[in-house]
Amino acid sequence: MIVPPGFEPESPEIPVTDLPSVTLTDPDGRYEGVYENFTLAGTYKISIYAVGTEGNTSLPGETTVIRDGKSCAKGDPDGNGSLTLADAVLVLRIVAGKEIQTECSVLSLDMSGDDKVGLAEVVGILQHVAGMRE
Repeated sequence: MIVPPGFEPESPEIPVTDLPSVTLTDPDGRYEGVYENFTLAGTYKISIYAVGTEGNTSLPGETTVIRDGKSCAKGDPDGNGSLTLADAVLVLRIVAGKEIQTECSVLSLDMSGDDKVGLAEVVGILQHVAGMRE
C-alpha cells in the first residue's frame, strides 16, 4: 500500500480503501513489483504486508520513498553528478529496504534497464568507480 505525500484521511472513523497498491510477484525467489506513479514531490509512505492463503494478514513492514522531482544520472542517488562508493552504499540501503533521503526518483537509479533497483545497480556503480564502465 502506498500513501502519497500530503494524504489526509477524511475521518479517523472512516476506513481508507482507495490508496494505490502493488501486488508483489515471486518470479525468481524474491518478491518484487513496480510502481511508476511517484509523480508528486514529497515523501511516500509504503507498507508491505503478506496475506496468507487463508486470508490472514501479517503486520506491515514500512519504508518510504522521497521524491523531489529532480532528474538525476542513473545510479546517482545523492544527485551530485558523479558515481562514487557512497552511491553504492545508498543503493544497497534501498535494496535492503532501508529509508534513505535522495534527491532523485528511485526509478531513475535503474542502470540495468529492468525497471528495478537492485544489486545490478550496485555492481554497475562499483564497475564505474573501478574504471571498468563509463
